[in-house]
Amino acid sequence: MADGEVVAYRVCRDYLTIAWESGPLNFSGSFVLVRHYIQPGEKESSGLHFYTLYMHLAPYSAYEAEAENQWVIQDTLRAYSEMDWLTAKLTSESTSPQIAGHMPKGARVEWDPADSNLNATGNNKRKYGLVALKGLPEDTSSTLTPGKRYWVVVDNNNIKSAPGAGPGWWRQLLPPAKEVMVFDKTVSLSSPFAIKAGDPIGHMGYYQAPKDGVMRRDIRCISNARAWMITWKNS
Repeated sequence: MADGEVVAYRVCRDYLTIAWESGPLNFSGSFVLVRHYIQPGEKESSGLHFYTLYMHLAPYSAYEAEAENQWVIQDTLRAYSEMDWLTAKLTSESTSPQIAGHMPKGARVEWDPADSNLNATGNNKRKYGLVALKGLPEDTSSTLTPGKRYWVVVDNNNIKSAPGAGPGWWRQLLPPAKEVMVFDKTVSLSSPFAIKAGDPIGHMGYYQAPKDGVMRRDIRCISNARAWMITWKNS
């Protein structure tokens, strides 16, 4: 939403449950609180501190389950869009798709090598994978859009397994950090750390209602004891 600093969080190891007549229901208790400061005018008096609270984030266990499909690009690679790749294949076996852009070294992607629909062999006999771009390295720009899928070459160690899944701000809480991650407790950081607008905060958590369940994340913007709430839901 805006540049800021993480000041508090709770990362649950797994989903929490609540008793219900038809059986226990799952929900996520994970959250992160980010503090921001803006100064639209020249005078300091125009400055404003506000907070964004991200609730119902996916627990740690959700990232453990998908860690095997997280990868890091090891070199700058040509990237092809899904549509251009398909169009080229349908047009002629000798037709090469147009380059959508370049995926920089250090980019984080998601790819399941066991899924045949995400694998292909190019005209150059190289192995390609359809990867979802999850994030770019810091201070790196690209014409590619995070969240979209692109075809890139995946042989010859051009991609390697990511050292760990989870949003980037978690890395600030890994050893040898002075304040390491604590699970299942609300933690107020004595030394907040910076986070940039656009950095991943976390996946949506699963929220189970008595009749159905949805993936959801609750985001609130708070300032001067007034709160504005925006809620996104995806089933």
